[in-house]
Amino acid sequence: MIRGSSIAECDPIKAELAELDKMNVLFYLTGSRYFGSKNPNDYDFFVEFTEKTHSDLLSNGYSTIAAPATYVDQQVVCVLRKFVGKTHFDIQLVQCAELKEKAQRIIYARFHSFHERMSKLQRNWLWNFAFHLLKNPHHTKYDGGPSEMRGTEYPEFGANMI
Repeated sequence: MIRGSSIAECDPIKAELAELDKMNVLFYLTGSRYFGSKNPNDYDFFVEFTEKTHSDLLSNGYSTIAAPATYVDQQVVCVLRKFVGKTHFDIQLVQCAELKEKAQRIIYARFHSFHERMSKLQRNWLWNFAFHLLKNPHHTKYDGGPSEMRGTEYPEFGANMI
């Protein structure tokens, strides 16, 4: 038992996560921690862009960074970063968090086993392709073949699509 402070106050990473949680907006985990390789030096999230969310993050010590190639997909409006000790938090503010979250689930279901071995440019192409398919389902053809996605919310993303 700790008296006089909470665990979050003792652990700066947990404290930062608690600060994000207090904002009452939905932050989606992404990056290496989502895809399974857990880089101990960073946390990556995306969130729907609003002026308020942007302003609140800036007020909480985040700074706008020039988006590296990793973040140059069709949905990213800007990327904010905050250092907490040696760990950095990168938050992508995106046009449509729901679309990005659907794309992320599809990428994870189909490609997570080798996603981390792809170059940043290849990952960027993959994200943009997933966005294209979600926005333009009539550009796809599903022949009913075996699929990891069958029985899910997105059965149209079958083995012969991606």
